[in-house]
Amino acid sequence: MNIDLAIVIPQIIALIIGLVLHEFAHAWMGDYLGDPTARHQGRLSLNPMAHIDPFTTLLLPAFLIFIVHSPVVFAAAKPVPLNPYAVRGGRWGAALVGFAGPATNLFIAIFLALWLHIVPGNPFLGIMIVVNVSLFVFNMIPFPPLDGSRLLYAVVPPSVR
Repeated sequence: MNIDLAIVIPQIIALIIGLVLHEFAHAWMGDYLGDPTARHQGRLSLNPMAHIDPFTTLLLPAFLIFIVHSPVVFAAAKPVPLNPYAVRGGRWGAALVGFAGPATNLFIAIFLALWLHIVPGNPFLGIMIVVNVSLFVFNMIPFPPLDGSRLLYAVVPPSVR
């Protein structure tokens, strides 16, 4: 199977951008709500090196693309550290920190879709939209350690948690 690098490389770039902005949003919201853990660990940053995990961000997608030739590529960044006891708002504050990442991906996708509607013909914007919608949908699955689980924990009674 031949791999078209002209397609794969923009997808990888879009994925890294989406992951970095997603993790930065978690770090920013946690810091805003009173938990300085991410800032103290250098994760309140737009520098991709602060968020890249060698295995899940680099090796796993490379393996899926170049060895397995998978049509579905999965990657993840290093999770942003959070002390839920330091966040204002209790479980709702932790839910806001959890939702900040996916909300950022959704905002990026909507903004770029509107931009693409105004200025059509940019295939990279289309790739960015698909990647960010995918990150939003995947991360909203209410299963730990995904972000949707933080929202689920906030709305269910303690006996269900």
